[in-house]
Amino acid sequence: MGSPNILKVMAEKKKKINVSQVAKPLGISNSAIYKFYPDKINDIQTSQERKKFKAESITLGTEIEK
Repeated sequence: MGSPNILKVMAEKKKKINVSQVAKPLGISNSAIYKFYPDKINDIQTSQERKKFKAESITLGTEIEK
């Protein structure tokens, strides 16, 4: 599964990141990700957390440049 690349592209395009949105461009169902790629669920959740944290830090003006 090419989820790391898909997650990166989605983050760069500021797209919503969740299992459903990751499954769409892969042409598979949400349940297929849970069944065949359970290890990728953590990657998706981590990407969601990062995106949420970055959005909150920008709002608060505390974004840290890396």
